[in-house]
Amino acid sequence: MRAIFAARPHVVVGPLPLFGHYAVFEVTRIVPSRRQPLAQARSSIERQLAGEQQRQTLARFISAWRARWIAKTDCQPQDVMQKCRQYHGPLAPEGQLDFS
Repeated sequence: MRAIFAARPHVVVGPLPLFGHYAVFEVTRIVPSRRQPLAQARSSIERQLAGEQQRQTLARFISAWRARWIAKTDCQPQDVMQKCRQYHGPLAPEGQLDFS
């Protein structure tokens, strides 16, 4: 890892062992780091935290709602499926929700 940050621009470096493989790379551009004062970053951080809390709350609600209604759902013997109380087979993953 140290070689990556020590590499000079426009010089091919490698092969280097990287995550179990070997890599050859060239640094084409160096972007200086920037620091943002906390006062400027605060609103962005608050939005991110609020969004994450909303996603977690919605996921917990959906999980509880599904568990409650699956427990109340009776199916005919020929119609038993994953969303029925009588189903005891392996659970297939349901579609992911996009919270963005």
